Amino acid sequence: MKNEDEEIRIERVLPGPVEDVWGWLTDPAKVGSWLANDATAPGEEGGEVELELEDGRVVHGTVTTFEPPRRLAYTWDGGQVSFELLPRGEEVLLVLTDRRARMLTKAAA
Repeated sequence: MKNEDEEIRIERVLPGPVEDVWGWLTDPAKVGSWLANDATAPGEEGGEVELELEDGRVVHGTVTTFEPPRRLAYTWDGGQVSFELLPRGEEVLLVLTDRRARMLTKAAA
């Protein structure tokens, strides 16, 4: 077996201001409404994140970057997810990057 990293990057333009979008990433009630059924939202670097997914799994992570209201990253489910918010006038560019280490068998390689 060998390790391979997989990265998914999604960019979306959202209505601003950037502080409102930041709230959707850090306010537990808001995070719980779009990302998971229930959430303990990040509040500081080194803090814990807990997400209860729709399938009932609970995912735990650690905040690795917390720079309000621009950058947030945390470990989760075997990888790391990061959010970058870039103001664009009255809109905000959200860049979501999900990096996960995947184990591949020789047969799949």
